[in-house]
Amino acid sequence: MEHIRRHSLFLRWVVALGAGLIVAFLALIILLPPLMEDVVAGQFGSVSENGVSGTKHLMLSGLALLAVLPTLRALQLCWRLFGLYAAGEVLTESAAATLKSLGRSAILMAVVSTLTPTLVVLILTYDNPPGARQLTIQIGGMAYALALFGGLIITVGWAMVEAARVDADNKAII
Repeated sequence: MEHIRRHSLFLRWVVALGAGLIVAFLALIILLPPLMEDVVAGQFGSVSENGVSGTKHLMLSGLALLAVLPTLRALQLCWRLFGLYAAGEVLTESAAATLKSLGRSAILMAVVSTLTPTLVVLILTYDNPPGARQLTIQIGGMAYALALFGGLIITVGWAMVEAARVDADNKAII
């Protein structure tokens, strides 16, 4: 059990570092419009004939804030789960419920990762002249893998609920 505790404590700090870096990067691209333009150009090329105006920057900033929420929620759930494991609460309903929530967050991250590029292109090209507007829909293997992983995590969470119930029954008998 000691190795689970040590490993979980280490991973809690890895989660905190990741969350901090995500928030810092998000703040930078929102507060520094040229940086956002560089990021957008690197990902989507120059699809906008009018560049990234102030309005587009605000809309992209709002979209970025919304798009990062499932990831931050997943990291918060990882923090909680590793805290439970570090405290020795491995086969508990709380750990199982947290694991199931983590799986749902992973599925939501897959959905967001599929919708976000489409919305970015719509924002970038809404003011292009007729014939130059674009609609891009992309479904990648990573989104599929993330959704499948989320489903797996939910299933493991359900199995843990059953294992916790059996464990509680066994403890009640003894």
